[in-house]
Amino acid sequence: MLVSLVFAAFLLGSVLLIRAPAASASTTDVISFPGQAAWIAVDSATGTVLAVVVYPGNNSINGMSINMLGMNPPSYGVAFNTTIVSGPDAYSDYGVGGLSHQFAVDPSTGEAFVGVQHCPTNSNAPCWWDLVAINISTGAVTATIPVDVGYWVTVDTTTHMVFTAGSFINQVAVVSQVSEASDSVTSTLNASSQVANFIADSGNQHVYAEVGYNLLVLGESPLSVVYNSTVNYGADLWDLAVDPSNNLLYFDSPSGPSLTVVSATSYQVVGTSGDASDFIAVNPSTHVVFMATAGDNVVSAQTFGGGTMNVVENLPIPPTTGGVITNDTGSIAVDPTRNLVYVITQSQPSTTIGIVDTSTALPEFPLSVSAVLVASLVFVSLAVAGARRLQRKDSQGPDKLKELGKG
Repeated sequence: MLVSLVFAAFLLGSVLLIRAPAASASTTDVISFPGQAAWIAVDSATGTVLAVVVYPGNNSINGMSINMLGMNPPSYGVAFNTTIVSGPDAYSDYGVGGLSHQFAVDPSTGEAFVGVQHCPTNSNAPCWWDLVAINISTGAVTATIPVDVGYWVTVDTTTHMVFTAGSFINQVAVVSQVSEASDSVTSTLNASSQVANFIADSGNQHVYAEVGYNLLVLGESPLSVVYNSTVNYGADLWDLAVDPSNNLLYFDSPSGPSLTVVSATSYQVVGTSGDASDFIAVNPSTHVVFMATAGDNVVSAQTFGGGTMNVVENLPIPPTTGGVITNDTGSIAVDPTRNLVYVITQSQPSTTIGIVDTSTALPEFPLSVSAVLVASLVFVSLAVAGARRLQRKDSQGPDKLKELGKG
C-alpha cells in the first residue's frame, strides 16, 4: 500500500505541474490591401497594425506615393491612409532606398515615426532626411523634423526619445536623438561607420547599433558611447531584437548560420542557435523569440535557456489568396498585449499580412523538469508521511478492539 501511495503521489505532482499540451496556435485572419508594404509595426496600446506602403503609380514619377496605413482589430479595416511623400520625391526615395528600413511606435504617446529622404530629381542639390511623426489615432502628421539620416528609426518608450541613424556607406554615419516633447533634435553623435541595425532598450535606456559587425552601445543622457565591442558577432547581420525584461539581445544573421544571444549588461555572447532567419521579434512578456525566414511557411517560436535557443513551436503562417502560402516571408511584428504575431507573406503587387494567435499555444511560464521533480518529491514526502500514519493506525486497531472487548 505504501508503494502505491508513493507512486500515486508522484503522478499527482506531475499532473498538477505539467500543463497538458496546448493545441497548435490557430490562425485568426489575414490582412490584405493594395500597394507594397515595406515594413509593419504594432501599437500594443490599441492593437492598431501600421504599415509603410509604396504605391507605384504604374512606375510613373508623378503618380507614386509612400503612405502609412493604420488598421484596427478585429476587422482590420483601414482606419487611416496618410500620404508621407508623393510624386518625384517618392519616386527617388523608392529608387535609391531613401525610406526607413524600420519605423518606430511609442504606444504611451500614440505616435509613430518614419524617416523619409528627399532627393531633387532635376538638380545636383544634396538629398536630405526628415523624421515624420504620425498620430496613430487619427493618422495626422504631427511633426516633420529634419535629421542627418533617417534610414534607421527606433524609440525609447520610457524616455520618449527617438533615435535615427544611417546605413549606406555613402551616408553620413550620424546618430540623432529627437525629443517627442519638443519635436526637435536634442543631440547628435558620429557613429564613425555605417550602421547595420539599430534598436532602443527602454529598460536600460541604451541604444544598440550593429556597426561593422560589432556592437556599439549608446547611452541616452547624454548621448554617448557606453561600449564599443571588438567582437565580431557574425557576417551579414540582418536583424536585431531586444528583450528589456531579461536583458538579452538577439543578433540575426541569415548566412551566419546562427542567431547570436548577447547579454545587455555585460555585452558578451551568452548563447547561439543553429537556426538562421531573416526577421526576428521578441515578446517581452513571455520572452518568446519569433523567427521568420524568406521561403518558409512557418514562424519559429523559440526561447533561450541553457546557452541555446529551444524551439517551442513552429507556427503556421496563414494562407494567402487562393489558399497558397507564398514563399516570401517578410517583416514580422509582435503585439505582446494580445499575443498576436503579424508576418508579411506577400508584398508585391499587393500586400498580405498573416495573423497568428499565440495565446493558446505558447505558455507564458513554461516549467522546467527540475521544478517538476522537486514538486513531485514534496508530494512523495507527504504521501510517505501519510502512509506511515495509516500503518500506525492499522497496527493499533486490533489492540484497541481487545481493550474494548475486555470492558
